[in-house]
Amino acid sequence: MELDWSTFLLEIVNFLILVWILKRFLYLPIVNAIAARKKAIEASLSEARRTREEAERLKERNERKFEEWETHRQSLESQLSADIEAERERLLVQLDSDLSKEKARRIAIAARDADELKRATEKKALLLGAAFSSKLLARLASPQLESLLFDVFMEDLGRASNLQIDAKGTLDVSSAFPLPEEKRTLLKGKMEALLGHPLSATYRENPELVCGLKVSLGPWVLDANLKEELAHFGEIFRNEPLS
Repeated sequence: MELDWSTFLLEIVNFLILVWILKRFLYLPIVNAIAARKKAIEASLSEARRTREEAERLKERNERKFEEWETHRQSLESQLSADIEAERERLLVQLDSDLSKEKARRIAIAARDADELKRATEKKALLLGAAFSSKLLARLASPQLESLLFDVFMEDLGRASNLQIDAKGTLDVSSAFPLPEEKRTLLKGKMEALLGHPLSATYRENPELVCGLKVSLGPWVLDANLKEELAHFGEIFRNEPLS
């Protein structure tokens, strides 16, 4: 099969456009969101440091006042100074504790948000990849590809040496492209050999399968087509938990 350079170049252009779209509408918004979150965290930490510095300045100012009071009113305010010192220490310890708790809480929230954003982004990227793969495989659908899927289907039947199927009636075979007569004969013969009795068969085209086969006999159905496989592939990612 000759390589169609125009189709090849169009595929490259489509891929580059997809990369640009992902960068413009997915990657950059995520980077901006992370930067905004980082800026908010840094602002919170800066505010915490400022509060601590103010507390330290307040401590120094109070200590100077206490020293002055000790110089002028040592005999009258000794007990009061002790009480004030004890309360000051308690408040500083409480302030340090509150600041540490607030800092830890903000860090935990930021880490949780970043992790959730990362998981959501990864899942969205997987879904976009699945959608892109589905479209690409749909464009590659051809009688040649369907012939390969037919061979895989026959190999699977070849490994099923003892099918436990209690089904009679008409063998219904659907294919996206016209199934050649020799493949119809081969498929019907293989099913009759596996089931141990003759079958009547109907063959029809179903473009919705995209590429491949769908074989049914009574309640028994076997799919070997892109429609079912791509639907199953996309469903796996849609149901993937964010964990």
